[in-house]
Amino acid sequence: MKWVLTLLLVFGIALADEDRYEDHEREEYELHLPRDLSRLELTPAQERAIGDLLVQNMHHLHRLHEQEERLQERLRALFVQERFDKKRFEEALDSLHRERVKIEAELFARIHALLTPRQRRLFVRHMKEWEIE
Repeated sequence: MKWVLTLLLVFGIALADEDRYEDHEREEYELHLPRDLSRLELTPAQERAIGDLLVQNMHHLHRLHEQEERLQERLRALFVQERFDKKRFEEALDSLHRERVKIEAELFARIHALLTPRQRRLFVRHMKEWEIE
């Protein structure tokens, strides 16, 4: 029985075809680190520009986080009032959401402007990890 299993294992390994996947399918199984741009093969100028963008974006996100903390205080104050003001509650949450979308759209617009069409196709595969949560 051990020989049969060994033969099956050997034949399975020997017949395995690494090239059976197209490049785009194989990529799904490769290790990918979040926000890793190495596959885009950026030029040094693109790397610097995107690095500067990310630093600016970090400042925007820091301000957004501060706004979110202030908003949480306002939401708590709204909630403990005798009458719950659903409209003001929704407006407060919507304002934070609009700011988040604005920051994200600006980042994507600026990255888009820096990338070639080929790089954009590669970038879009992992675009979800660049979204603001």
